[in-house]
Amino acid sequence: MALIKFGVGLGTGPGGVLDARTTVAFFDKIEQWHFDSLWLSEHVVGAAPVLDCLTTITMFAARTRRAKIGTSVLLPTLRHPVLLAKQLATLDYLSEGRLLLALGIGSDPGDYAACEVPTEQRGRRLDEAMQLLRLLWTQDHVSFHGHSYRVEDVTLDPKPARRGGPPMWIGGRSEAALRRTARLSDGWLASFVTPAEFQSDVDKIMAYAAAAGRAFERDETGAILITCVAERGSRAYERAASYLEATRKRPAADVLERSLVGPAAWCVERLHEYIAAGLDKFVLRPLCPPEELIDQLALLREQVVPHFPVPVPA
Repeated sequence: MALIKFGVGLGTGPGGVLDARTTVAFFDKIEQWHFDSLWLSEHVVGAAPVLDCLTTITMFAARTRRAKIGTSVLLPTLRHPVLLAKQLATLDYLSEGRLLLALGIGSDPGDYAACEVPTEQRGRRLDEAMQLLRLLWTQDHVSFHGHSYRVEDVTLDPKPARRGGPPMWIGGRSEAALRRTARLSDGWLASFVTPAEFQSDVDKIMAYAAAAGRAFERDETGAILITCVAERGSRAYERAASYLEATRKRPAADVLERSLVGPAAWCVERLHEYIAAGLDKFVLRPLCPPEELIDQLALLREQVVPHFPVPVPA
């Protein structure tokens, strides 16, 4: 079996957003307990409180030295690519090359309305933003003339720590997202997917990439799994199931099939099914009230992760 990487996702669950001290303690445990990475999604407005993605992962980077920092997903089209390229290059530079990017168009049109970005242009803007980011991270005196963005003789310095800049993956399962992954990205981050759906979507990406004359590496893929280690019938299990059903607006059986919610032994068994489908990179996003988050992280560390070969910390 290949080495398995377990990152941790941070998002809003039952009970709302973490307070500042718990957030910092959570960050410290991710580093101390040798999880691979921290991942945050980007939302600007909405009914649930949420931390700003780039600000939060910057704070995480400042408190850690080993764990990588990821976006799952970042919405590049809410800001100009030149400004975003500067911010991300700086973050990668100061974190010594630990930045990982999953990009997308998002699912909440309210974010675009609030930022006065037309939703019908999201896809084209994302395509151009990805091309422009890569140019700005690898070249000097960049000029770019697209439908949405135009720049003349722009040079960013310093460049990111890694030659070529941080890898850019695509998040999302729509046909447009899969095609964009095949055409432009370095990898794909799935979410809310069964093992069979993951395998089928990767096959589609491989076919689209071949048609576009690109090589896509099957192992440059990962998946976000909403997670709650809890005995079936327990308060924690029922709370997670009902929250998923309400937020996903789908039957409980359907959402649980695409999540990692259950006893530790079942979670281990289910992860093996994802691994058999070709996955070796996971973002486990605990679903619980804020005061239980570190306890959930400890359950993953003690009862789930030890069943898999993971990279030995340096």
